Amino acid sequence: MIMKYLVLMSCVLMACSNPAPKDAKGEDQAPLAEAQAKQKKPSRRVLAVVDGETVYEDQMSASMTQHIKAHDAQAALRRWQLMKSMAREVAMEKALAKAAKAQGMNPEQYEKASMEQLGAQPVTPEILKAVYEGNKDSLGHRPFEEVKEAIRSQLEEQFGREAKREFLRQLLNRYKFEDQVPAPELPRFKAASASAPALGPESAPVTVVIFSDFECPHCARQAMVVSQMAQRFGGLVRWQFRHFPLSFHENARKASRGAICAHRQERFWAFHDRLFERRQGYDAAGLKEHALGVGIDDVAAFETCLKDEKALDQIIDKDIAAGDAIGVSSTPSIYLNGMPVHGVAPELFGELVDGELRRLGHTPPTPAEPRMGPPGGEMVPAEPPSPAKAP
Repeated sequence: MIMKYLVLMSCVLMACSNPAPKDAKGEDQAPLAEAQAKQKKPSRRVLAVVDGETVYEDQMSASMTQHIKAHDAQAALRRWQLMKSMAREVAMEKALAKAAKAQGMNPEQYEKASMEQLGAQPVTPEILKAVYEGNKDSLGHRPFEEVKEAIRSQLEEQFGREAKREFLRQLLNRYKFEDQVPAPELPRFKAASASAPALGPESAPVTVVIFSDFECPHCARQAMVVSQMAQRFGGLVRWQFRHFPLSFHENARKASRGAICAHRQERFWAFHDRLFERRQGYDAAGLKEHALGVGIDDVAAFETCLKDEKALDQIIDKDIAAGDAIGVSSTPSIYLNGMPVHGVAPELFGELVDGELRRLGHTPPTPAEPRMGPPGGEMVPAEPPSPAKAP
């Protein structure tokens, strides 16, 4: 009976712990396995040494780590855009060669004939005058006759580029171009705020957060893109604005204070658009004029709100701290469901939104494909006309 219990106990012990491995000679391999495990353990990455003390990568603050992640995300986005641009360039060369061959031309001849057929939008006196009126400030209020030809030259160059883009767009559409460069996997940051001014429903599957500065010219252009994209995506996207006035823009904080006061009367987005369109009037009188311009009802309450700079600055500083925590260092900084996507071209930004919608099981809206060149023009035919048949 005792032997029976001893055998059972031996079996239990064997089930709970594996015997030490032996090599071919029957020697214990445990020391070797332990040494190999130590070798596989990743070592801490050394960044610097100060007074004989080592500085390791894992000693960076959370804010520093976020800045590194944000930098890596931007690098990935730049590479993605470059790859897409190069792939499109090679595709255009192939499409141009096919179209030219079908017409019995070389690529240069075909492109020239197509561009002549398309034509460029003419620079009319009405366009010249409208551009002048819209840019008087940047032109230093010089007389129209003095700057007219310079404006014409710039517009002709711009319209020529647009006609060229239209030619290439038609060419790629004809040969069914498909962009297959995958968007990069980007980290996600906590960028949204429940109290930030928002445009679009809370139920929207996509939230785009913009850290912006009312005195920043790039932010003004971005505001125009947001307006266009808001129309395209409708209730599928919610847009949030967060204040990030840069220290070297002396009027940006004043403008943000005015926008916060406008937000309290539910006129934030109209005030936002007006500030970016005018880009002036940042003192108390100017902000009051903007308030009147966007139809704020209680102007007295708006003026009282502006005087409480301490309370307004607390809101602004909270946004700045949130931006600092996720690596925001410039404006506009844009986060698509937490992914940093600042710096991409508008059409690529729309592509990223489309991709995020698909990932979440939603069908993106299909925008009408805009024509870049003048209305009515078409490229020369892809195939030469068939000879007329004899009756």
